Amino acid sequence: MGMNDEELIDLCLAGDRNAFGELVVRYKRVVLGLAYRIIGNFEDAKDLSQETFIRAYTRLSQLRDKTKFASWLKTITFSLCMNWLKAQGRTDSALLAKEINQEELYDIPDPAPLPDEQMERQELREAVLKAINKLPETYRLPLMLYHFDGLSYYKVSEALDIPLSTVKWRLHQARRQLRKEMFEMKQPETRFEWLGLEFCVLGSPDSTRLFHAVGSNPAEAPISFSDAKMVLDQFTELTRTKPPVVKHVGFYPHYEPTAHPDFLSFWELMEKRSDEAGEDPEETYSVLSTNGYGIARADNYREMLQQLKHSGTKGISLPLHGLEEHHDWFAHRKGAFADVFLAAERAAEVGMGVYFNVWVDRQNIPHLSEITDIIGGLRDRVQSEVTQFMVLPRFIVTGKDEVRFYESELRPRLSDLEGLPSNLAPVEPPYDKYTESAWVERILANPAEPSFLKDGFDDVSDDEGCYILIIDQLFDVYREPYNFEWPPVKLGNLKTDGLPAILDRLEASQVPRIPNLATLAEKYGDSGSTLIHRYASSVRSKWLDMYWRERQ
Repeated sequence: MGMNDEELIDLCLAGDRNAFGELVVRYKRVVLGLAYRIIGNFEDAKDLSQETFIRAYTRLSQLRDKTKFASWLKTITFSLCMNWLKAQGRTDSALLAKEINQEELYDIPDPAPLPDEQMERQELREAVLKAINKLPETYRLPLMLYHFDGLSYYKVSEALDIPLSTVKWRLHQARRQLRKEMFEMKQPETRFEWLGLEFCVLGSPDSTRLFHAVGSNPAEAPISFSDAKMVLDQFTELTRTKPPVVKHVGFYPHYEPTAHPDFLSFWELMEKRSDEAGEDPEETYSVLSTNGYGIARADNYREMLQQLKHSGTKGISLPLHGLEEHHDWFAHRKGAFADVFLAAERAAEVGMGVYFNVWVDRQNIPHLSEITDIIGGLRDRVQSEVTQFMVLPRFIVTGKDEVRFYESELRPRLSDLEGLPSNLAPVEPPYDKYTESAWVERILANPAEPSFLKDGFDDVSDDEGCYILIIDQLFDVYREPYNFEWPPVKLGNLKTDGLPAILDRLEASQVPRIPNLATLAEKYGDSGSTLIHRYASSVRSKWLDMYWRERQ
């Protein structure tokens, strides 16, 4: 039998911070429900719920009657919410106050602390201040102004001359880092299980490909600028003589692309060649795929991003393999997770869109919940909608029911995950035992025919489609449709064979083209990620049905 509130409070006052974690787990939904009832906005209610537990923890020694912890916690929630409403100028705050049953709320006692309590509080204050001092200045300043100086969100926004949404985002990040220092609790125990953003599949034209040039040896020298220019010149010449069969040409090194010595020259040349090829800027959406390292660590990041924006780049695409240490493990670099969000914030500062490539096979439902919660803090900061992408071939297939549940139940219910059967949710992989190749092999044990893709676009002819070429360090080009064919078929080498020969071999290999987005938008009255999502979902469903029929 678990401990009651009084026992947990005694342990917490004795220095056991994990005991307070149990209290958080016990009352998090009560606090969130009350905050949401008063505020009427889920995002702000979550922030106030977090603030409630922080305040309760720092003032726990003031609670005289430990049996009334729940009422005391509600009082803190109520007080914070009412102060928030007043700061917002909400005229309905008095009416809301009357609707709340005041008898259920317990006034916060404020006795003079005993000497040992005073010392403990002083030590806690010093620990908190030490943790705050570790924060980056962009997070530390708004936190100090809001919590120590008592300024409202609006006043902090005015004092720092930054948007209100930026204040909320930075406070969210600051609190998140402080909670780790203060509570030392496991994240899955304190996380609110909520998925508030829509997931898309292949949401950007640039994220879609039927074949790409891949470099299997990261130690090889990166693509030189002269070699890249040669390929782009061939691409431009081809588009002048016949309708383009290659819609996008992208260079994506294994390591951080912005670290390439000729990165900006690469990008500007690609944008120029795209214009020369006659692509409509309104139909072309250029997104830089980056792990965030170069943008987060570069001193000249603002100059770099401004040049990208000036060249026509609409946003950056960032990978998310999992939460913090999990992401760092996959990225082979400590601090990689923090770099992703710092890069996102910096891109948003110059008005660029931010897109997240969420690898759903590498995390469970609580992981996805936390990730979407964090990304939600960025939604108001970017000019274009923050979108998350996920790629099904990277999803671990552990059972027929799991995938079908994922397709029919999970995606439509992303905003209501309470009560999900745990045996049907995506599983968390053993990070120390699996490799990417193992995941691919597991899904591709009996691959479908490459022609499956065209089944999703029955009424779109081949001549309305295009190929997308992504060059990955080396110049060896493989026919690799969605990774469903393994091993890939080598088509040749761009440097020695040239792009025209590669495309001829591609045509001969009968790999289906990706329908032209503009054509589909005109035909179906849709555009962008929604359109791609619709047809990619159709393709995926057909493939899944085929996949399971072969196994029955």
